[in-house]
Amino acid sequence: MERFWDGLWNCVKRIAAVVTGPISRRNTGSRQSVNGIGRRGRMRIMKIVRLSGEDKEKLSECARLLLECFAHAWNTWEEAEAEIPCLLEAGPVLAAVEEEQVLGFVGARPTYGPYGWELHPLVVKTGARKQGIGSLLVKEIEKEALEQGAVVLYLGTDDEDGATSLSRGDLFIDTFQKIENIRNEKNHPYEFYQKNGYRIVGVLPDVNGYGKPDIYMAKRLREKGGE
Repeated sequence: MERFWDGLWNCVKRIAAVVTGPISRRNTGSRQSVNGIGRRGRMRIMKIVRLSGEDKEKLSECARLLLECFAHAWNTWEEAEAEIPCLLEAGPVLAAVEEEQVLGFVGARPTYGPYGWELHPLVVKTGARKQGIGSLLVKEIEKEALEQGAVVLYLGTDDEDGATSLSRGDLFIDTFQKIENIRNEKNHPYEFYQKNGYRIVGVLPDVNGYGKPDIYMAKRLREKGGE
């Protein structure tokens, strides 16, 4: 039955591409509506919302997503809940919302004056992945940072589980050769960021323990002299 639905879904996507063209976006103040065809062929209307301290219910959903997706970093509900106001204070936080349910969210904050911004965090609900939501959130937070003067958006993506070839050997030796020859062995997210225009610009070896590096990636949002 699942194979049937997947086949039907692929047919619907092909038909939608011919009939409606790409996903449409329309600005609605600080919110953006995204219309598209969801799985099972159902029309979906998803909004990208800039969160504020008044969005209590949505902020609680964001905290639950931190626990669901990053339990190793936020071990308790109290820790996850306390992180959300910190993110709001540091910079813009955008959420992907469908039928008042938060499917994912992203944050960014200036760390090198107005020019260098860190993307942190990017979270998408487990059941909502591989539907383009993460890429859409990244694109929208890039626009937010760009409008506020950012030149570069960067991030750190840890390899604590031996998910890449960088987890083996001594990264203090032949560092950039190993970066150039990196292999993804356990579905590490660095390839997701590469598809969205980010490049590996360095590593911090052993920062999470021996053989557990943090991989630094960055994207230039505007060229020199560009608008």
